[in-house]
Amino acid sequence: MRLTLAILRHVTKPTPPQATLARLKLQLRNNGVTQIAVAERAGVTKEHVCNVLAGRDLSAPVIRAAKSLLLEARRGLLPARNVVILIAALLIACR
Repeated sequence: MRLTLAILRHVTKPTPPQATLARLKLQLRNNGVTQIAVAERAGVTKEHVCNVLAGRDLSAPVIRAAKSLLLEARRGLLPARNVVILIAALLIACR
């Protein structure tokens, strides 16, 4: 019985800490990356992305897609983010 439990501990994937997922979710939101964009990149539903970021489900493709989009957003490679920045700059300039 102990051997089986020891094997299961090494085989099962550890759950990402809630704080890490919460931080990732906040970073996505702050950088203008939507859960829909993550879902499209990962090839899953928005609901699945929501469950993963809330810690209710595990998905390596969702985490990879989220991190990839976050990196692109930080580098200014996402068109939506550039449009938001441009609109904000125009609004500030028009004051």
